[in-house]
Amino acid sequence: MRQGPIFIAGVSYSGKTQMRLILSAHPNIIITRRTYMWRKYYNKFGDLSDSEKFERCLETMLDSKHIQAINPDPERIRREFWQGEPDYGHLFALIHSHFAEQQGKTRWGDQQGTLENDAALIFSSEPEAAILHMVRNPLNRVEESVSTSRHRRGKIGWETSFWQRSTRLALRNQDEYPRRYLVVQCERLFAEPERTLRDVCLFLGEEFHPEMLEAEGLAEMGVHVPEKYAKRKQLTDGGKVRRVHITLTNTERTYIQAQVRHEMSTLGYSSTNKRLSFFDLLKYALLDYPLNLAGSVLWKAWGSKVS
Repeated sequence: MRQGPIFIAGVSYSGKTQMRLILSAHPNIIITRRTYMWRKYYNKFGDLSDSEKFERCLETMLDSKHIQAINPDPERIRREFWQGEPDYGHLFALIHSHFAEQQGKTRWGDQQGTLENDAALIFSSEPEAAILHMVRNPLNRVEESVSTSRHRRGKIGWETSFWQRSTRLALRNQDEYPRRYLVVQCERLFAEPERTLRDVCLFLGEEFHPEMLEAEGLAEMGVHVPEKYAKRKQLTDGGKVRRVHITLTNTERTYIQAQVRHEMSTLGYSSTNKRLSFFDLLKYALLDYPLNLAGSVLWKAWGSKVS
């Protein structure tokens, strides 16, 4: 049975939080959220076999509110760090495994957006690690993302490039690490949670447990919880996906699908292009396309470096 850590990757609004809650309801697993260890601290302090560099790294990590949230024990970390390989992976694993132990769990993991960028690094440090990459139809995902923003023009292009980069990494990583990297479609998790989770558990080397679908609030976040698992009141009263305040226009949908047609086809997402009217063609050529292309260029120049 695989016992390595479990990481949840992918862009925002793709079902990462739902997967984290579900897996954390498993009797063996606890998934933390946004500790950013690999992104912020890996190799940033030099060789940790140098005690001064180790102390500087540890103190910096302990200042993070995300790491403080998992209740690290500095003295225990210091004591146990020197009992294993004095490297970053060992340090990160200690902090997470201590938290899992506090929660009565035997297997730890972390949810972090864009973790897909660090897959090779993680696997080299944690050979038994598993990564679940959540993906969602870009039309629905961009629609929801744009709904939370004041600025719509250009953001379609930004978010489309963000989705495309992440999805390309997802497909590449799954091909390169087929036994350690699994792409999970948000729509399938929401519509067929039990079947999807049985497949996920098989991939992780864990047994499926009904408690996973009894986690609080899943239906309110869009997961279609089967009646036999809806034991709590809140799972039977709601069940609506997060309300979307805007609807993409035909020209915006045309832009997205033109940019990511290949990735959508690979994932089985169907195109919904509608014939554009003469007015829409003018709007697309003069407004939507140039503004969203500018948003895409801006993301590739700046956003990709901070995402």
